[in-house]
Amino acid sequence: MENTLISIGKSCLRDAKEAGIDAATEALAGLKNLPPRFALIFATAGYNQEELLKSITQIIGDIPSSGCSGEGIITPSGSDESSTSLGIMLFAGDKINFHNYICQNLKKDSYGCGEDLAKAYDSFYQQISSSANKFGTILVLPDSLTVNITALFKAFDTTTKTKPLVLGGTAGDMMQLKKTYQYHNGKVYSDALSAAFIVGEYEIDWLVSHGCEEIGVEHTVTKADKNCVLSIDDEKAWAVMQKYIPTHPTEYKAEDFFHFCLGEIHHFDKPIPDQLLIRTPMGLAPGTDGLIFSVEIPEGTDIHITRRDPEVIAEKVITAFKDLLQRNQNKKILGVLQFDCAGRGLVIYGKNLNKLIFEPLQKLVPATTPWLGFHTFGELAPLFGKNFYHNFTAVIGIIFDK
Repeated sequence: MENTLISIGKSCLRDAKEAGIDAATEALAGLKNLPPRFALIFATAGYNQEELLKSITQIIGDIPSSGCSGEGIITPSGSDESSTSLGIMLFAGDKINFHNYICQNLKKDSYGCGEDLAKAYDSFYQQISSSANKFGTILVLPDSLTVNITALFKAFDTTTKTKPLVLGGTAGDMMQLKKTYQYHNGKVYSDALSAAFIVGEYEIDWLVSHGCEEIGVEHTVTKADKNCVLSIDDEKAWAVMQKYIPTHPTEYKAEDFFHFCLGEIHHFDKPIPDQLLIRTPMGLAPGTDGLIFSVEIPEGTDIHITRRDPEVIAEKVITAFKDLLQRNQNKKILGVLQFDCAGRGLVIYGKNLNKLIFEPLQKLVPATTPWLGFHTFGELAPLFGKNFYHNFTAVIGIIFDK
């Protein structure tokens, strides 16, 4: 049985075809002549997406691949939020089994997608030979602009019988909030969910970290319609948020929510450092001044408006990563996956982003460690066995050999 080998390829060439060939060639060389079995691909939206995927397939061959567009791409070189940035992670060896899935028409039926996703994963998991070392993960990469995560997770959690680890992030588009892209087997989709099923002899441990602090008084959602919050404390939701933003904007702009967002108070059964689930609106509901989210926030939910502190963000994620490594100190690292909010990047740290965040993180593991991720419009990771959607949060998973 061949041990698992993971490699990384990256490119910032502006031409889509040249970038795809460049990154795929580097990733393929890192496998040391072993045939690739699966590809994970993240790229920014400035590329011609179809041409990019076609050129990657030209190099790596007709193997299963999943991925999406991101606001920025994370590799061993740190974060790159340029309009043309690409990262590819290739997997080789036969200790891990891969399958992937695509669900279209996400806006119309996120619940149905969650059901189908669970059934597809369970079927694949059960096909894999029984093993005491069998570990299962789904990487979930939906369109941030059309998914209803609440409906998706409700359907998934009630349908699946195998209860895999779910990690991932929602696709981004350079802060335009207009169109994102999902990748599946060399093809490009929108209004879709791309997922990778990973089952075999390995394990993943992960962290969830945000740097938001409560401001003002506690509020309550008093009217909501699915994933649209219409009123807070019986006042229009947008009017409440306007009071906290120093510029008191008259129209929604994504940059206004880089520092100020909504914290859903969640009373976990076990104490954790942060009892808030961070939520950021994706836009305004026309004619209602309601705030649209990628997740439902029901009436009666207690919330705080929160503000992010750059120093706290950096301190918390670096400390959490050190703790993650400490509790797995005797295990062999195969690779690192990172799903990090677009609002935790250049918009907060400017040119000091890599110096303050990614260099301190990546120095904690060997320099040759394969590391791939992207800046998301929302992060997916469980807390205490329950799947959650997060905003302004870092989710980092380390893949260990078993």
